Amino acid sequence: VRAEKRGLVKVQGLCWKGKQMKRIDLLLLLGLLILVGCDSKANQEADVIEHYQYSITITDSNWSEYESSELDEMLAIPDETLQKMTTNALVQAILEHPKLCELSFYDHDGNGFDAGDIKFYHLENYYTPIRELLQREDGEEAVRTFGIELLNDHAKKNLSELDADSMEYLQLYAINVNFPKMISALYPDIQLIRTPEDVLQPGVFSIKEQNAAYTYEELMELPGDQLVKVFVENGLEIDDEFKEVFTEEEFQDYFKGEFDFLRKGVTLRGHTMYFDLAGKTEVIYEKITGEEQRKN
Repeated sequence: VRAEKRGLVKVQGLCWKGKQMKRIDLLLLLGLLILVGCDSKANQEADVIEHYQYSITITDSNWSEYESSELDEMLAIPDETLQKMTTNALVQAILEHPKLCELSFYDHDGNGFDAGDIKFYHLENYYTPIRELLQREDGEEAVRTFGIELLNDHAKKNLSELDADSMEYLQLYAINVNFPKMISALYPDIQLIRTPEDVLQPGVFSIKEQNAAYTYEELMELPGDQLVKVFVENGLEIDDEFKEVFTEEEFQDYFKGEFDFLRKGVTLRGHTMYFDLAGKTEVIYEKITGEEQRKN
């Protein structure tokens, strides 16, 4: 009987050990699955390309050693690579494309196209990031944020300090001139303006509101009589009291001279008619420059 009991205990012990081993095996299997899952996720993240580096750039010393067709082949980004690139990476690849300076806005017959209808002659064959960008739902938003920020990083550089015959000058000039035109052609709602307009000087790009009739810079360049005319045509009513104080020409000079204050609803003079004029000017200024739209 004792022997039978001992045998039963031994069998029960083996069963318990067997269950314990199964539990250990299950835990090991679960751990292995977790590791495989993490490794798979890491590989997927590793496949994402956040910045694309071209194998050759226009400033490289060996750039001139290659034929144009050879450079096209070297600069072409494979479709498989394009699909792994983030939308920001696509925008950067377009802006930094070494052949951006060759972007042409003319067809084979030399007939020009308006900026809103650019034909990408000398471009579509090797500018594959453009086609990929247009397929991305967040393409326009990426241009509005990251693209303009990146553009302004380059616009801050003073081209007048560079050798006009250098490749660096050529590339930076193309970024300041061709990239904004290209973007406005791809996304008509993004009309970029540069301040100052002279691309040789450090500048800043911003989006001109679609419904804006004028920019601040355009208004500031107008002579006094035309500046007053623009505001009158857009609803500015000039109080009769001004006609008692100023001649027409004197008022135009005053309006032009104080415009930077008036457009903000501010006046340096104490009479109520000046405050009224400043308030009206501010409202009209916001309307014709798109400031009102941006506030809303």
